[in-house]
Amino acid sequence: MRPAVMPAPARSSRLPRYAAALAAALAGADAKACPLSAARQAPVAASIARSFGFALRPLLGTAVLRTDIAYATRAGMPVRAAGDGRVTAVAPSGRGGSFVWIAQAEAVHLRYGPLAPRLRAGACVTAGDGLGSTLRPPLTLRMWRAEGFADPLRWLAGRRPGPPPTRMQDDTPN
Repeated sequence: MRPAVMPAPARSSRLPRYAAALAAALAGADAKACPLSAARQAPVAASIARSFGFALRPLLGTAVLRTDIAYATRAGMPVRAAGDGRVTAVAPSGRGGSFVWIAQAEAVHLRYGPLAPRLRAGACVTAGDGLGSTLRPPLTLRMWRAEGFADPLRWLAGRRPGPPPTRMQDDTPN
């Protein structure tokens, strides 16, 4: 008698590359075991080069959703934790360096990278703790919630991240 084979769960191409590993890590790691506060700060001392949301592709004229924010950094800049939480994964970025995933309070997960990390999965961090240093520009910060991607700048400003955008916003006055 052959054992029953469970089918592999369907994978959505819209999920982050390491979403399955992140979900597995979060199931075993309790982010509430780390001290959590409402303190939030920018991860680097640099200006924002690209913001979250829809943008037009100049050559094609089509809209693309930017799921992260990019900071105008240079190689070797120190990267700090934006808030308190637990490091749930340190995964290769594909182009050198690593992405660092941190579970925050209120089911918020931040991904920093690419960087040369100084931490391992399971470490507790507080706002301002060093995560590592940038390897090349830009440093990206991506936020994931149960509803999907969210704007990290809203969270850094102390506001609740809204639902993920569903269409391109028109900022022209009526």
